[in-house]
Amino acid sequence: MYHANIKTWCDSIGTVKLKSVTPENIQKVVTEQYELGVSKSKLDKLILTIRQIYRQAVSDRTVVYNPATNIKKPKVPEQTRRALTDDEYELILERAKEHEYGSLILTILYLGLRPMEVSLITVDDITDTYVHIRGTKSKKADRYVIRPEALIFDLRNKCSEDRVFVNKRGKTLTRDDLRRIWASFTEGLELPGVTLYTLRHTYGTRAQRAGVPIDVLADLMGHEKIETTRKYYIDDNFASKERQRSKINAIW
Repeated sequence: MYHANIKTWCDSIGTVKLKSVTPENIQKVVTEQYELGVSKSKLDKLILTIRQIYRQAVSDRTVVYNPATNIKKPKVPEQTRRALTDDEYELILERAKEHEYGSLILTILYLGLRPMEVSLITVDDITDTYVHIRGTKSKKADRYVIRPEALIFDLRNKCSEDRVFVNKRGKTLTRDDLRRIWASFTEGLELPGVTLYTLRHTYGTRAQRAGVPIDVLADLMGHEKIETTRKYYIDDNFASKERQRSKINAIW
């Protein structure tokens, strides 16, 4: 995240020295990214990175004052998270059969992973019934998830750290590697607005609709707070309510 934000910063500012950058220069960088349509989360992280750079620069006395103090955040609407449609789901399954990283894509989908979590899975993390996910986002992110019978691992490809999924150089996957893999995987497919994170959201949505209790789903997805799960995966639709009809009838 820091690498990507610093690259964005450098590409926009160029070779201007830190002490020569003005608040107007910084606001211009933020505004440019907003106009390019980046998400609220990415914009917030970019601003956070710029502020951290200048807080440290002031502390080191590289600059006299912090020009990033009063950056104005454009009002970016929260992006709507959505699950794969049935047709999109079938497209993913078909492409996975032929693509060299098909099993990686299915692992993210079937285990509901944050994309980078797939890069940390080792051979020892996998059992017949569970997979240990070594998430790092929070304490809850390190978790054990149910391994669906449909998920089959190829344990022949591993690097020195016994990673199950590696890049073409046999090294641990990076964010750039995952971006390239997803671009290659989806090439030629009609998947508008679908990202790697859509696979995780599909897991949560399908699990909720299948009746997985909200507290269990929060644990499976590695949410620190159950409110996060409630926010995104409580499905207020007719079908979900109908599935509870027999339970409601049984009350009386």
